[in-house]
This record gives sequence, C-alpha cells and structure tokens, in this order.
Amino acid sequence: MFSVVLLLIGLLSVYFAFKAFKSKHWVGGIVLILVALFFTGGSYTVATQNDSNSSQQSSQHQQRPNVVGGKINKRLVTNEDDGLCYEDKNNTDLRYYVNDDKVINSAVFNYQGNSDPDTTKDIKSVTANDVKKTGDDEYYSSKTGRHYHVTITQNDSGITRMAVGLLQK
Repeated sequence: MFSVVLLLIGLLSVYFAFKAFKSKHWVGGIVLILVALFFTGGSYTVATQNDSNSSQQSSQHQQRPNVVGGKINKRLVTNEDDGLCYEDKNNTDLRYYVNDDKVINSAVFNYQGNSDPDTTKDIKSVTANDVKKTGDDEYYSSKTGRHYHVTITQNDSGITRMAVGLLQK
C-alpha cells in the first residue's frame, strides 16, 4: 500500500512538472522531475523489498524441518484423523505425535522387514544434527540443550519401531 502512495505522488509530480515546463517555469519543472524520480524510485524499492521479504519468510517456513520439541510444519506432513498424529510426506514410515499446542512430543519410525535401520541418521533427522549418544537410550544436543530418549522395539511380524521423544530434565 505504501508503495502505491509513493507511486501516485511520483506520477502527480510528473504531471505538475510538465505543466511547469509548458508555462516556461524551467527550474520548477526540473525540481518536480527530480521529486518524481525520487518517489517513483522509492515506490519500486519498497515494493521489491516487500516481495523479497515475504518470499524469504514463506520459503523459510516451508523449509523448516519437523523436529522433536519444535512446532509441526504442516506443509511437510499429512494429518491423521485425530489431529495429534501426522505422517511425513517424504517418508511414510515416519509419524509425528504432537500435543495440543502442535509441538512435536515424539517421532516414530516403522521399519518393515528385518533390515538393520540406520538409526543414528534417523535420530538426527528428527532432532538436532549434532546429537551425541550419552547412554543406552539417551541422546543430547549441545546446540539445542535438549535430551532425547530413544526406544527400539521389534514385534513378531518383523516390524522394527523406533520412537524418539523429548526428555524433560
């Protein structure tokens, strides 16, 4: 809106500049042309800055990954029926469980078959990328200061399930 106002002032200045030139007021016409250039250039600058800021914010929001302890990015998941469980769009074996504030409490991977999953890579994908193992089932991120609990189970059907949750310390 502000850029439109600047553009209108610039166009009005051009109009009055031509009227000044027509009546042989050269100095006034030159001054009004400079004012017009200032306002029309300002309107272009304001408009392009607003566009780049909004596209930068939307791309940052779109690229924000879903991590345990962070808010769910609904652009990267599909909603389950209850609104508290979300399936990752890129990995259908990954589910996020959130609280009422849409903060991710845990992430659960379901691995099909008896394959040996790369749990460290998967843990880092839903936590901070600097997590270090501090116990049998505990990880810590010095970057975020968060502690995570990891549980790996396998049922009789051969499905291995890994749950990553936020520890409250």
